[in-house]
Amino acid sequence: EEVGASEQEVRPTGAFSFGSYGRVVVGTDAEGRTASSSNIVSFGPRVDEGTYGELEFRRDDCFGMLTTQIVTTLAFSGPLFHFDGEFDAQLALRNLYASVRGLGHESLELWIGSRMVRGDDIYLLDLWPLDNRNLVGAGASFALRDRLNTRAAIGWARPRDPFQLQS
Repeated sequence: EEVGASEQEVRPTGAFSFGSYGRVVVGTDAEGRTASSSNIVSFGPRVDEGTYGELEFRRDDCFGMLTTQIVTTLAFSGPLFHFDGEFDAQLALRNLYASVRGLGHESLELWIGSRMVRGDDIYLLDLWPLDNRNLVGAGASFALRDRLNTRAAIGWARPRDPFQLQS
């Protein structure tokens, strides 16, 4: 029996992809100065944060039953050079990891490197309840028929920023 194209799994065959995310803050007060944050709640919305951008570069390949992925994400925070004429934007390497899927089982994925490890989020509210981790390490995930996804990661991180440090 022939399987239709719509029923076949689409597998990467050597694809490079690029994506981005960003926000630019625009605001002023009545005297022409830059606006201050209007955040009046514990977890303010992401739209009230500073200028920020991410550039993600991804390579997906397929080798028989194995699929691999290499991801690099560069992040930039403001102020933008065009705003104040100073080269003082901050740069961060948010992701730099490699993963392989299908090693031993088609639903098993293994990764190693530097990665943002996050689960479900409320992105606009800038809230990842109980699972907002950035670490250098390794991890695995196993999906069972799109109903159960188990993940584990081990690594190290020493966050000092109040946004990530909770006590």
